Amino acid sequence: MWKALLEQTLEASTFACLRSVAFDYFSGLGASRLSYHHYPPLGAVDYTPKITVAAVGYPDSWINTYMKQELYKDDPIIRHAAIATRPFRWEDIQDLTELSAAEKRFLSFVSEYEVGEGLAVPVFGPHGRNGYFGVGYLNSACPIDLRIQAEIQMGCQLVHLRYCELLREALPHLPDLSSQERTVLQLVSQGLTNSAIADQMRVSKKTVATYLGRCFDKLDVHDRMTAALRALAAGLLD
Repeated sequence: MWKALLEQTLEASTFACLRSVAFDYFSGLGASRLSYHHYPPLGAVDYTPKITVAAVGYPDSWINTYMKQELYKDDPIIRHAAIATRPFRWEDIQDLTELSAAEKRFLSFVSEYEVGEGLAVPVFGPHGRNGYFGVGYLNSACPIDLRIQAEIQMGCQLVHLRYCELLREALPHLPDLSSQERTVLQLVSQGLTNSAIADQMRVSKKTVATYLGRCFDKLDVHDRMTAALRALAAGLLD
């Protein structure tokens, strides 16, 4: 199964194909539902406060409610998955982290829907492009065996990285920055003012402003901090 997942994931050329490959694989491990939550890094060209979610096997009523009411804002599993390194069971979330009042209301609300048990699997990508998979089990117990959980985690990570590759091909290409422009934005990202940057680079403040203006045009932004964040998210800075 693992060899087939590897080959099919690398061959997947569309998001729909990749989703089908992933669901077929996890179904073979007993899963009946699969969700993928992707959150672009702050500053990325596709960044939005709303989380992108792809789901298979969940009740349409739950998916529609989850997205329409933006319930992901109060979903404690998302918050904990952002700092976790290993899969964890959904039902264990109350023991893993202190919940806010809004998160407790979310868990009470979700209990009204038949979403079953499952694993939350954190995944990590280039330049902070992270997310998590929800691998759900409706008619069977969620796997406790650590070996199976490790296999699930490796599968999720593989699919996530292929998603990042496909997304990179689909997103607008950003122009390269000159060495001076990269240096300026690197120093901006470290919190330096234009005056301090000019002193460090041994140029005038007017020259720094010129470099920043070029960065704004290339990155399609209007302020220095957004420019630095976009360059970081795109991998244009060290």
